[in-house]
Amino acid sequence: MSETTETASSDAAPQQAVETRRESSSVAGWAMAAAIFAAGVGVAALALPYGPNPEKLLRLEAQQAKIGHAALSLSAGQLRAAVLSGSAFGNELALVRLLGGGDAGVSAAVAVLGPLQSEGVITSRRALTDFEQIAAGALIAESTAPDSSWFGQTIGRLSAVTVALMMEAQVNPLNSEIGPIIKSMQTAIVAGDLRAAVGLAGTLPEQARTAFAPWAEAVGKRLAAVAAAEDIFARSTSAVAKAADR
Repeated sequence: MSETTETASSDAAPQQAVETRRESSSVAGWAMAAAIFAAGVGVAALALPYGPNPEKLLRLEAQQAKIGHAALSLSAGQLRAAVLSGSAFGNELALVRLLGGGDAGVSAAVAVLGPLQSEGVITSRRALTDFEQIAAGALIAESTAPDSSWFGQTIGRLSAVTVALMMEAQVNPLNSEIGPIIKSMQTAIVAGDLRAAVGLAGTLPEQARTAFAPWAEAVGKRLAAVAAAEDIFARSTSAVAKAADR
């Protein structure tokens, strides 16, 4: 279940490719924003010296709205991808803020994402590996506690993996209090239900709950960020669909 550690050299090329794609997408997004501005200038120009042209004005306004919705949808998709990847997303957020600032729902979601833009959020993969490390420490701490049995202390010092394997087999010979909860947390994480795992962490005894507190906080930030990014993406795609029907 532990992920294989990859070398820095093997990570360099894919990471560079990701950054190149993100830079290209960002350029495309800002170009789209410039197009919206140009369209807005065109709309305003119709009402200048030669007098307004209502028919052309309406057509240009509709065109400008469609371009704006499309640009926001593109930018929201880029923001969503950046959040899910765990990358910093300041550029993507700035573009979404620029294009969707008039939507109260988008503005509310942007406010949630703002404090997290510089560092990004924990990835699902990192959430699992960090969980495994904390769980091992918690199981060892429980098994080697002064009031635990001699057998429990021996097993705990030998390896927390032993206890984990016993929990996998639905056996709890050491009568571990936290073992069944940790097993349920692991099952939830593997299934992609981080919210359930965080909820279970809150039911652990105080010592184990304290050990998991930083992890639960980091995962909570990811859940909030993903929900906000998904909300922006849903709003933008909905707006594109409505504009296309007009």
